[in-house]
Amino acid sequence: MDKVSVLTALKGGTDYLKQAEIDDADVSSRHLLESVLSIQNIHSLLDLDKELSEVEFSGFEDLLKLRKSGIPLQYLSGRAAFRHLDLKVNRHVMIPRFDTECVAGEVIKIIGNISDPLVLDVGTGSGAIALSVAWEIKKARVVATDISNEALRVAYENAIRYSLTDRIEFVRSDLFSEIPGEPIRQFDVIVSNPPYIPPADVPGLAREVRDHEPLLSFLAGEDGMYYFKKIIPKASHHLMKNGHLVLEIGDGQSNEVRRIICSTGCFNEPYTVADINGHERVLVASSKGKQPRCRI
Repeated sequence: MDKVSVLTALKGGTDYLKQAEIDDADVSSRHLLESVLSIQNIHSLLDLDKELSEVEFSGFEDLLKLRKSGIPLQYLSGRAAFRHLDLKVNRHVMIPRFDTECVAGEVIKIIGNISDPLVLDVGTGSGAIALSVAWEIKKARVVATDISNEALRVAYENAIRYSLTDRIEFVRSDLFSEIPGEPIRQFDVIVSNPPYIPPADVPGLAREVRDHEPLLSFLAGEDGMYYFKKIIPKASHHLMKNGHLVLEIGDGQSNEVRRIICSTGCFNEPYTVADINGHERVLVASSKGKQPRCRI
């Protein structure tokens, strides 16, 4: 084959994906080539005219074809950015979303002034929220749970990469079933990004999500409320007085999730936090202290 430079391959990959109507063609081309070359940033190369080997070019072509077929970039490159972290991901975990960064941010804001905060992350997946909390708040301790052993393995490998295994405890648990501690371990914050997509919405999901991400990480009963109804009442038993429950919610779900929270009688008036697009993305409620009771 004719020799192809890094720069030529990069431009050719972008053009190929644009013709396939891949929205992030330039980003995909860059990350896939970085993956083939085993580097973090292609722009760190001093010589973009460096020629690819036959093996490198063939591997790049194979990845481009897979990206064209709709496989998410993050699964092909094996990495996903989340706040200040670069996380390992694979098909066993949901790809961390930019929207979810504000969920982690709200937890970090809440525990910032607590002397020895203890956080529970229910359904940790890749560990994005748990790791961000422990990485940004050095005094925080986190218990991260998931029902999937494969997901916990990914999260643990991410914790190893950032030297956080001493402050994050990983537990295989169906929601709260195996939370350690006797009689009941209580937390300053319980956070969860639970499944909240109704099955009827699946056909409208992006092809990358619908065909390649683990749907169990998204689907939540007929109305999308299944896991909220499971998590919210149990969370009240595992929160310290004036502790906080922090939930990611879907578009248009704020009122119904608020109703579920208030119906328990265990929480104060919830508030919402918008994501960068202005959508209500986070719902926060404190366990009862001196604040007003919920208005249902």
